[in-house]
Amino acid sequence: MIELNQDDYQPLDSFPLKWRWTDEQWTLLPPDVLAKIRPLTRARARELYETIYVYKGVKKGPFEIIDTIEVENKNDQEVRDWLMSNLSKIEELVVASWSPDQAIVTTAGIFCDHWDDFCYPSSDDLSLLPITQDWILFYSHEEVFFFGQKPLRTR
Repeated sequence: MIELNQDDYQPLDSFPLKWRWTDEQWTLLPPDVLAKIRPLTRARARELYETIYVYKGVKKGPFEIIDTIEVENKNDQEVRDWLMSNLSKIEELVVASWSPDQAIVTTAGIFCDHWDDFCYPSSDDLSLLPITQDWILFYSHEEVFFFGQKPLRTR
C-alpha cells in the first residue's frame, strides 16, 4: 500500500503539466475535477517512479498483462469503456507517472473520464498504479494501453 500525506503534494499551479487540464488550447476541466488532480512533489514523484519502474518489467515483475487496447483507431468512448471495465473501482486513488519527477494522484474515475488529457500520442509514456498496488496500467506513446494484475496467488 502506498502511503501518502499532505507533505507529498504540491499546488497544481506549480506543476509543469498543468496545461493539460487548465489551458483552453487543450482542455479546461471543471474546478471540482481539478481539485481531485493532486500533483506530487518532485521528491515523492521520484520515490514512486522507482517503485513503478520495477513494475515496468511486467514479465519479470509481480504483474501479468491480462488485457491491451490499441487506441489509435478507437473513439474516446470505446477506450473509456475499456478502461472502466479494467479500473472498475472509480473512487480508487491512483498515481499517474510520466517521468521521475512528474506524477499526480487522482481517482481511477477521473482518469477514465479524461484519459485523453493524460495520455498524448507520440509523446507520452504513462504508468498508472493504484495505491493498493494490485494492478498496473501502462500507456505507450504508440497509443496502446496495457493492463496488468497480480496473479490471484499473490494478491
